[in-house]
Amino acid sequence: MGFWNNLWNGVKCATGHHDWNDWTKGECTKSHRCKRCEEHETVPDHSWTEFQYTKDGHCDQARHCQKGHHPEFRVRHIWGPWQLESPRSDSLVRFCRRCPNGRQIKHSYVVLRVPHQELTNTFLVSSQMGNMMPSRQVENGMLKVIASMIIQPYEKAGGGIEIGHRPSGAEGYAYLSWEWRDDQNAYSVVSWYGDQWN
Repeated sequence: MGFWNNLWNGVKCATGHHDWNDWTKGECTKSHRCKRCEEHETVPDHSWTEFQYTKDGHCDQARHCQKGHHPEFRVRHIWGPWQLESPRSDSLVRFCRRCPNGRQIKHSYVVLRVPHQELTNTFLVSSQMGNMMPSRQVENGMLKVIASMIIQPYEKAGGGIEIGHRPSGAEGYAYLSWEWRDDQNAYSVVSWYGDQWN
């Protein structure tokens, strides 16, 4: 029985099912060991204060570990409203209300206007947009070239391309675009629903 029990315990540990001891805490870490094998694990265990701005007129924030670890830093802007970058631009810009360096720009969308008398149109166009979207962020001119190739079969039925932050909203059409997602470092296909892109 001892041999088979040891063998079974070895299989469980080999597949990641360890029998851990209680955590042992260090200065800014905690660790534990498996009761059956030599596997051990150490993870951070900080006791952080809340993030606070480091000085007026700047957006750097810091927090400190109460156990004495080095501080962590981040930047948190307080954004104002979006507004047109200039009278000759269709891009939007917003500025930080706290510091002079915070600035974000939102370029206009390249919008595909898809006639949806047949529901399959929207599905097919969305699929093509997903297959053909660039792997890195590009200028709107490149997106417009790709959009032209996709929408061409639907132009006789009123399909086309619009540039802006809001589609025209004509009846009988679906509106699709690409949106760059910083958190994913990639484009995603979005559709216009109600008053916003989804």
